[in-house]
Amino acid sequence: MQAEILLTLKLQQRLFADPRRIALLKQIDQTGSISQGAKHAGISYKSAWDAINEMNQLSEQTAGGSCHRR
Repeated sequence: MQAEILLTLKLQQRLFADPRRIALLKQIDQTGSISQGAKHAGISYKSAWDAINEMNQLSEQTAGGSCHRR
């Protein structure tokens, strides 16, 4: 028997990361290019750009309180 766990993260009820976006980020990291990363991940450049834009917007928003750095 083989089990598989797939991660999906939502922030503010909006998709932040799922297996497709994680694969895209890995490919961008390996190729150094959104265009090539999208191609290797099997998605269009526009879809890749939209996904990255969405993740950036969600990660830049603060939920409140102060941010402490060490």
